Amino acid sequence: MLYQFRRRLYHLIPKLNVEYVYTHNLKNVSQKDCRIPVEVFKLSLKNIHRIVEVKKIPLDKLRKRLERGDFCYVTQVEGKLISYHWVQFTGTHFIQQAGRSIEVEPGDFWIYHTRVSEKFRGNGINGKVLSDLILEAKRNNHQQALIYTNKNNISNRKGLEKLGFKLRDVIYSYEMNRKFHQVYKKKIT
Repeated sequence: MLYQFRRRLYHLIPKLNVEYVYTHNLKNVSQKDCRIPVEVFKLSLKNIHRIVEVKKIPLDKLRKRLERGDFCYVTQVEGKLISYHWVQFTGTHFIQQAGRSIEVEPGDFWIYHTRVSEKFRGNGINGKVLSDLILEAKRNNHQQALIYTNKNNISNRKGLEKLGFKLRDVIYSYEMNRKFHQVYKKKIT
């Protein structure tokens, strides 16, 4: 009983969250390779169920993303999925950890909800997938990529900066009762 009380109390205590929003103008993009041979492709509605090979996630929400026009780039090694990267080109993008929605501007696209299986981290997979999808977006006349990550995810931030992403915004929010509420947004110039 005490455990349940502490768990409920924990979710009522506000926690500070800091998200970094990065942008890439797609002008200087180089093809990155990773340390292991991988295959990168897009998931479709027919094979969206395979995403659980990377992490168990409810599929209904993911199907809705595909139906609204988002793409899910995945990486496969020896027939098993090891990463996913979601991309949104139109509509309203919701940054959950910032508690705010942003309209996707024409020519822009948001990269979000990315994950590489723990076993395969450190092989340059994230850099390869990001460079592949940025090059494809550039060929399709997009002008700007946007992505966000938590302030504490230092390895991801360093990887983004190596790929040419520049810090654009810092968004401060607090989480309370499993919901995020934006407090302040700092524009980086």
